[in-house]
Amino acid sequence: MKKKKWLILVIIFIILVIIYLWGSQPRKGKIIVSNDANKEVVNPGKITYENEFLSFEYDDDYEKISKDNDLWLNGRLEVTQSFTLLCRDLKGDMDEDSGVKMREVKKDEYDEEKIEVAGIEGRLFVKKDQSERTFFISREGKLISLSMASRSSGEESGEKFHKIVDSWQWK
Repeated sequence: MKKKKWLILVIIFIILVIIYLWGSQPRKGKIIVSNDANKEVVNPGKITYENEFLSFEYDDDYEKISKDNDLWLNGRLEVTQSFTLLCRDLKGDMDEDSGVKMREVKKDEYDEEKIEVAGIEGRLFVKKDQSERTFFISREGKLISLSMASRSSGEESGEKFHKIVDSWQWK
């Protein structure tokens, strides 16, 4: 009887090992792409975003989500950047905002500089690996921040950020 129990346990163990090994193998499959698939990234032009405080232009490379005066732009296809615009009431000084404080404290991660956006001076924080750029501006009781996150750290990311900043208009 003991031999039967051991035989059953050995068989169960072997089955579990086979299932584990089979499950840990990489999956193989076939991806079929039709011949008429659009393989080019088309950039037909600029889109203007406006809210009650500001307006600016951005490339038509992004999916837009907006709520109230806030905006999220997520890159389409091969665009590696996303933008977040937040407009919120400022209580106290801009230096007391948690987003500003967090970047100030992490001096080993962020470079800080002054930036002028359509005549208003603010603070720009750039992550040392160039994967994030965020500016904060205080205007008429509002704290406005524009943040760009990027998976690439090339000059193209900085150019897109500065194109938006250059097209910025206050209302």
